[in-house]
Amino acid sequence: IIIPPHNGIGSEEDSLGYIFRLIPKPPKKDFFKWVDQQICLRFNAVFAAPKPEDSNRKFIITYYLNDDSLQIYEPPAKNSGFWNGKFLERGLTRPTAARW
Repeated sequence: IIIPPHNGIGSEEDSLGYIFRLIPKPPKKDFFKWVDQQICLRFNAVFAAPKPEDSNRKFIITYYLNDDSLQIYEPPAKNSGFWNGKFLERGLTRPTAARW
């Protein structure tokens, strides 16, 4: 079976369900992980090598343990010229190779 690349709509598990079954079953969630780990980890972050206009930007990275999702938020800064709020909406993300 040749598996086509994920097109970004829905999760990859959902897309694989349509390949292997005519009527797919929803992917099973780890119930105990969801119940036991109702906490999130928060980190402060800045750009590693910022451009001059990005040097004062700060971010809050939140990692949710119960569903392995990630959210990046930019707190408001006066007269920065950037929109504050959600920088990356909560969702599952995949690590990508860094391009140097």
